[in-house]
Amino acid sequence: MSFALLGTWGALYAYTPELYPTSSRATGMGAAGGMARLGGLLAPSLIGLLVAKGFGLAIGTFAGLLFVAAMAALLIDAETRQVSLS
Repeated sequence: MSFALLGTWGALYAYTPELYPTSSRATGMGAAGGMARLGGLLAPSLIGLLVAKGFGLAIGTFAGLLFVAAMAALLIDAETRQVSLS
């Protein structure tokens, strides 16, 4: 899973900033990075609690969250090619 997630970072950092208006791009990416760091801080403790309740629950939670993320990615309908930066 780590291999797949590390592979997505390149695409994420290339595409995501283009979704923000130029004037607020740094703020938007900073806020997104902050949320990612918060998730990285909380996730190990929360997954420990889930595994303690049952390994199937932990795997099911991961599968459910990955499904939600995939659906959210499919709903992003923004083409950034040939769009002015201003």
